[in-house]
Amino acid sequence: MIRSSGFTRQWQSRIQLMTTSAGALLVLTACGGGGSSASVSSPPQATVNPSLAVSTYTGPVAGLGSIIVNGVRFETVGAFVHDGDDPYGSAKYQSVIGLGTTVAVAGNVDEKSAAGSAADIRIVGGLRGKITAIDLQLGTLQLNAQLVKITNNTVFDGNTTSLAGLLVGNQIEVYGLPQTDGSFVATRIESYTETSGAFNGVAVRGIVASTTAGDDSFTLANGISVSYSADKVVPKGALIRVGSDVRIISAAAPVSGKLLATKVLVLGAGELTSGSSTYTIGSIVKIKGIVDSVSGSSMVVSGTKVDIGNLPAPAIGAVVEVKGSLSSTGTIVASQIELEGNGRSVDVLGVNGQVTYTGNYKQELYGIVGNYVSLSSFTVQGVQVDASKARFEYGVSNLANNSYVEIKGNLVNGILVATKVELKGATTGISTGTGNSSDLSSGNRNFEIYATLNCTSYPATCSLTGSSVLNANLSAARWEDGGQYVNGMYVEAKGYLDAKGVFQVIKIEAKKKR
Repeated sequence: MIRSSGFTRQWQSRIQLMTTSAGALLVLTACGGGGSSASVSSPPQATVNPSLAVSTYTGPVAGLGSIIVNGVRFETVGAFVHDGDDPYGSAKYQSVIGLGTTVAVAGNVDEKSAAGSAADIRIVGGLRGKITAIDLQLGTLQLNAQLVKITNNTVFDGNTTSLAGLLVGNQIEVYGLPQTDGSFVATRIESYTETSGAFNGVAVRGIVASTTAGDDSFTLANGISVSYSADKVVPKGALIRVGSDVRIISAAAPVSGKLLATKVLVLGAGELTSGSSTYTIGSIVKIKGIVDSVSGSSMVVSGTKVDIGNLPAPAIGAVVEVKGSLSSTGTIVASQIELEGNGRSVDVLGVNGQVTYTGNYKQELYGIVGNYVSLSSFTVQGVQVDASKARFEYGVSNLANNSYVEIKGNLVNGILVATKVELKGATTGISTGTGNSSDLSSGNRNFEIYATLNCTSYPATCSLTGSSVLNANLSAARWEDGGQYVNGMYVEAKGYLDAKGVFQVIKIEAKKKR
């Protein structure tokens, strides 16, 4: 079972320690009415109640098989995904959303069950360009005159799996979190070849340190001076202030610290929530970022102003998740602050059904096993996994290709080191007495995968090929976005495994393979 990151509100602010393990997730909660924390076995896959208020969750993707953002698992098939260079427009992002990609997800959210259904997903882009310097000892690189910091949680995709595999001159795209010292903490790095055609100019992102009276230039915290015109600012009418989080698209890299913008994207919580420069007062938002500064009852988190009221202030530099509502100025009025620490806690049940172990995790995966070699080497949702030291729910550990698993763990140098592994079909059968450890189903769990679709007899006899080949039935599938079957197409599909291990597709849409 998973211990919820939910919280109990009291009439006065308090600190609630959600687990007893060292460095566990801390939740700071503000004044409010009654309520209580909940405990669930896993994020459920039922459709989220459509009457729930729409919320916007902004941060790096921390899990796949759907996407997990700030502790909530969002269904994504059918959602409109806005391209990172046009997050407020109609340009659609059709590639795979990977681990560590920074996004703003708007949709119905049930915090109690940690489940959501995404309607809009904005890719929140970071940096793009050619590497000019690499320091393996410090774990940094230079890109467009910006310092990029690599951590154990940085995901690498493309031509390398680590910083050591990159070279000066490589073209890369970096997702992550800007800091007020001008640096950029990378959550995901995608590398490209010179001939891939994936690049369109360069991109710089940072916190505005100063502006000019004429509103035709500003300076980022890293010292880059940006020249622009008002018609280049997106969304239209958005204001560029000191402290604003902005992303600049340019035809060329900065020269002598100066950059000419072809587009300036304002990435404030208000803009990302409403999709415009007009904020929807009272909108529920949850952001993840790094505490830049604290002053009295206010703080700044990765460029976003937060009114913390009577909540205890976290330390500068802490990684936090802040939930609250938007004010008329775009400030978040916080009702809850979570300190990441060592992540969320997870319990593991032994063969007797009793909790035998409690561990921590920051990332999670839902999907089928592929490229299986051993417990220390296999993939789930394209992510390399090492489960050699993991605890297995009910002791069931007979992993094989196409086994459906739910994994909680921590990313270390590009590998998810598993804390807990659950073969959901088998454990569901054991816990309910309706099956056994050889059950090949996903235990009534829906999940989403990216794969190449081929059919010998559409729609009933098909296969989905990713890191393994999965038999699939599309007889009950609904095509999203006006799509239709073409043999060999790349797709995102939502469905479940039946007892024979056949993927019964519920919803499907065409995607672009990276």
